[in-house]
Amino acid sequence: QQNLQAHNKSLQNAYNQLEADCAKKEASNQLIATQFDILKNPKTKHVHLLGTGNAPEALVVVYWNENEPSGLLQIENLPKCPNGKTYQIWADVEGEMVNAGIFNGGSSDLQKIKYIAEAESLNITIEPAGGSEHPNVALLQANGKV
Repeated sequence: QQNLQAHNKSLQNAYNQLEADCAKKEASNQLIATQFDILKNPKTKHVHLLGTGNAPEALVVVYWNENEPSGLLQIENLPKCPNGKTYQIWADVEGEMVNAGIFNGGSSDLQKIKYIAEAESLNITIEPAGGSEHPNVALLQANGKV
């Protein structure tokens, strides 16, 4: 009976782990489905952010949809961010730079960014960890017109 109880407990633990893994996969699949819907939407613009003199090889693609409204960012090529710094993306709205969020510069996965209505361009800078209130344009890495 003790062996059966131990085996039952082992099976219950395995079941609980599988259930947790399944829930995690389901959430991941839902995120991918949402991203796919945005990507395949004919109203989604592909905004190419090209490197500047600070990072001439940089290339980032932003999928920008004003109808959803949503923004997804995908890094194609971006230099490693220095320690203690982060990448931050900005939307230029009538000459004012508006924070669209910080993002993981080391990930090639699609990353959600804040959609900013009436953005004229998108710009990526290097900022202190946690982001900045105002962009450090001297460290502009990439930009592109929306």
